[in-house]
Amino acid sequence: MKIIEAINNNYNLFKKYNELKIHRFQQLFPNAAIKKTINAIPVLLSINDKKVPGFSNADVPLGIANYTPDTETLRYVKARFGFDSYNDVSKPFVHCLAVMGSVGTIGYNRKSDFDYWACVDKRGVSEKHLAAFQKKIDDIQKWVFKESGAEVHIFINDISNLKMNIFAEDEDEGFGSTIGGVLKDEFFRSSMIIAGKVPFWWVVPGFINDSDYEKLFALIPDKEKNEKYVDIGNLFQISREDFLGAALFQLIKAVGSPFKSILKIGILEKYLFMDGKTVLLSQKLKASIQRGKLKNSAPDSYLIMFNEVYRYYEEILDDKSLLTILRQNLYLKIDPQLSRYVALKERKDLPYKVMVMFRVVKGWGWSIEEIRDLDDFESWDYNRIILFWNSVKKFMLLSYQKISREMPNMDLQNKISSSDFKLLNSIIKANFLMEPDKIENFITFKDTPNEPLLYIEAETGGVKVSGWRVYKKIRLSGRLEKEIGIKSEDDLVKLLAWCSINQIYEPTFSRVFFESGYHHINKNLVVELLNHIFEMFNSEKTHIKREFFLREPRTLKNMLIMNFSESKANDINSFCHLYINTWGESFIKNYSAYSEMIAVFSKIVKDGVAFGRSFDDFCFFVSPEPHKRLYKRVEKIFRAAFDFLLKSKDYVSQRFITNFDNSLVCITKKEGNVSVASFDSILELLSNISMSPFVYPDLKIYSEDNSSLEILDEIYSKRTVNGFSIVYEDKGRYTAIYVCDENGNLFTFVKMQSGHDPVLAVYRFCLNILDLIKAGASNKTIRDDIKCFQLTVDRFGKYSFKDESKKISQFNRLNPLVKDSLFVEVVNSSKERPYYILQKGPAKIGPFAGHELKDKVKFFGSDTERNMEIAGVKFHVISDEMKLWGATPYFLEKYKVERLLGVSI
Repeated sequence: MKIIEAINNNYNLFKKYNELKIHRFQQLFPNAAIKKTINAIPVLLSINDKKVPGFSNADVPLGIANYTPDTETLRYVKARFGFDSYNDVSKPFVHCLAVMGSVGTIGYNRKSDFDYWACVDKRGVSEKHLAAFQKKIDDIQKWVFKESGAEVHIFINDISNLKMNIFAEDEDEGFGSTIGGVLKDEFFRSSMIIAGKVPFWWVVPGFINDSDYEKLFALIPDKEKNEKYVDIGNLFQISREDFLGAALFQLIKAVGSPFKSILKIGILEKYLFMDGKTVLLSQKLKASIQRGKLKNSAPDSYLIMFNEVYRYYEEILDDKSLLTILRQNLYLKIDPQLSRYVALKERKDLPYKVMVMFRVVKGWGWSIEEIRDLDDFESWDYNRIILFWNSVKKFMLLSYQKISREMPNMDLQNKISSSDFKLLNSIIKANFLMEPDKIENFITFKDTPNEPLLYIEAETGGVKVSGWRVYKKIRLSGRLEKEIGIKSEDDLVKLLAWCSINQIYEPTFSRVFFESGYHHINKNLVVELLNHIFEMFNSEKTHIKREFFLREPRTLKNMLIMNFSESKANDINSFCHLYINTWGESFIKNYSAYSEMIAVFSKIVKDGVAFGRSFDDFCFFVSPEPHKRLYKRVEKIFRAAFDFLLKSKDYVSQRFITNFDNSLVCITKKEGNVSVASFDSILELLSNISMSPFVYPDLKIYSEDNSSLEILDEIYSKRTVNGFSIVYEDKGRYTAIYVCDENGNLFTFVKMQSGHDPVLAVYRFCLNILDLIKAGASNKTIRDDIKCFQLTVDRFGKYSFKDESKKISQFNRLNPLVKDSLFVEVVNSSKERPYYILQKGPAKIGPFAGHELKDKVKFFGSDTERNMEIAGVKFHVISDEMKLWGATPYFLEKYKVERLLGVSI
């Protein structure tokens, strides 16, 4: 049959093409360590020995179809791990092992990842065995990185899933939505088969639909199928909806690595907007192979992609200057350094990417001056780099705008989820939106942005420092040096933060020369701060999870830098809040007053509690001598809040009270939610606490040089477990009465001096509650003995407590009920008019709204407003939930009603 002959011929042509790619792949390894470890991967997937990475005590699937290791690789593995024999696997688990991406092309560099597909048939393999195979892969990946520094990702792809265009993905890089055959197109055009069977698509003549593809595959004898081919599905055409999903995915990846992905965005945009007229790149490549056009060199898939994108933009762009940016982008990404080889007369043995790029730039008509300028990219100043980066961003934003306009015309419901759109918008915003105080990302083409020598100096205008700049020096010839400006900022700390976060400065590599001008800033302080920032922020920046972009950003790492430029200060006069958030954005905000610390404290505590992270992992404080004592005081407050709020049961509601300068701060954590409020006076704070009791409260008072909080902490310590406690203080014009219920809630009643004893009234209210509780108003058992203490504070601030429990009990027995005492009945179901008022006997009036109470109580006498006390509270209905609360609702209603009546401040 002619069709079988054609398939066999195509098989041989593809094998030749694949061998050429592998040959080039072997030549382009940057060093022997990477070459040896990468070549060892198929061997390690084929053996299970205690001495080698990936060993499993459980049965683990092994082997790759048709794979026999070459002598050199087998010798290396045996010598490296000390095992003796290698045997072919009788039933290999992996049908095809392929590596895809830029490896083996001009786009490969030292930072490139090795992305493998291990195509397997999961049918008949247990979850336990699959888990063992995944662990084997994980161990091999770790070993390769440890041994050579190469990043390897081996994705296990089930053959049945591949036929349906369902692919394994990295959870941090996966887009989430189905991207259809677009990834398969990329796989076919950029991959090489390292070991195993050939995907049947490669040998099918021409481009045929799925039905004809299946018919052709059925013609192949079973023995030949099993030995030569793996069926991962056809690739005939791709819907515009699939292209759009893939384009969004590439946009998301591009913003983090623009020079890698801008070409992919271009090719996808072409697919999307050419109305079905364009042929897939993989199909063009396949046609070229099957026509026998290959001689001794395989096409470079990276260059094929670039040329396709360039021709597309050449057709559609009005601004042709962007084409120059596209060319420069390719050249800088490849970094062939052609100017080093221009003088060579013999160019036969040049590196692969150098030979290819010589042909490319000749076609562009570039001069040697243009080439030298790009080769000298390291000497570009910061402003020029930013202009270039802005042009690259223009490419991506133009694509995003075009794609956004196309979205309403497509049926995307089953292709792209709403969360993916949100993910895209958040990432675009994080990477492109300029905001006040944001630290810009620095773009570089070098393997690392680190500079060995950095010069930081003040920029002066007259006798004043007008700003700061960092620069480097490059040697031109002989002793001649040229200064290259890197960055200028008005604020020194922001400049240092920019250098460390962008890794221009690297502690073990960079040396700093510092000139402070008219400022007296020690160089050691500058270097110390650079080191702290680098250590704090750079480990986290590469671990921004995709899921974070689906929520509003929170701080992920925080640093507070206090009084950095202050030579003399008795207090915190200025501070900076430097942080990176969950969207990968870095900010530095400057503050000029200690009182502004409250807002920062609120933000950091809320975010830290939300993450459940330890204080030391989340926040760091820096301050030069002689201010360390000042910042240690602030750090203690932050640390105490973290330690308290993170150590509690889920059902417990917490309050943390402290002070910053003259402001009192209360953090409340309820059902996982954290709120922060500040108060100018202790009465405002106590009122807030009284109005917001909890079933299971936990209160911590952290006093930092504040006598009011110190006394309040002592008052709270007098509370009784499962009982009531009263502390009162005679302040002359008024009496402050602090009551703790059996749950640990604190209620503060401030009574102006009147004709009756307010402490006795509160004591009797407690007795009335006890009677109600005993009568079944609560499931709780509350102690009968009520503790009562008198607090006295002398003019020097020294305080003491006197136990008056026995005295007030006796006084209660000897004195009648306070004359103007009211009882209140609360109708739980009514929110508009919830109150009835009772005095003597069963009669009651009402119902009333809260704002009506003050006028209505005049019914009981003209002297009522001053002397009125709520002696008891009755609830019309007592629910099971109320019984859980115990006495708390009664104290709360007494407090609320007396505030409404004006008899308690």
